[in-house]
Amino acid sequence: MPVIKEIHTDDLIELADIFYRRELTIAEFEKWLKDFHPADIVKWVNAGFSYEEAKEWADYDFEPEQAEEWAREGFDPFSASEWRSEDVETPEEARIWEKVIGTAEPKFVRDWTRKGFTAEEALKWSKYFTDPDDASAWSRYFDNPEEADEWSRYFDDPYEARELADRGLSPEEAFELRERGEL
Repeated sequence: MPVIKEIHTDDLIELADIFYRRELTIAEFEKWLKDFHPADIVKWVNAGFSYEEAKEWADYDFEPEQAEEWAREGFDPFSASEWRSEDVETPEEARIWEKVIGTAEPKFVRDWTRKGFTAEEALKWSKYFTDPDDASAWSRYFDNPEEADEWSRYFDDPYEARELADRGLSPEEAFELRERGEL
């Protein structure tokens, strides 16, 4: 159990005030002290967490401020932890990734991040290319995913498509020329 004298006097006063205002019993106070340092108790309680909630978030290695941010956006400790295991640090970023991967598990973020996509880029490209490998191949030669998508309807090779686009041809024109053997 943490020793009360390890806490600053101001924090101790705030802690006593918190327990007084919430009408917590000595047993509840002892429960908090069993698992949290007094200074951390103040942070968890001020963030709006009950002992049980704080314990669950802390078990997943969240600090009170982080837990508050994720909880406010509707994430539970387990799902927030899953996102963080994929290097998604904020609930806002997780919401963007949810638009990219849908209801899939957060581990599918890796398919995009390994190809160098940020959440915002993946969201933009996934509207046209559902496969991260295809999006990656086309994004090497095209900055605009919509343009890349138009070319991918006629050509399998993004390099070839880029060369033809650079010659001022539209995807349809290039396809017709290729079909007639004029390319």
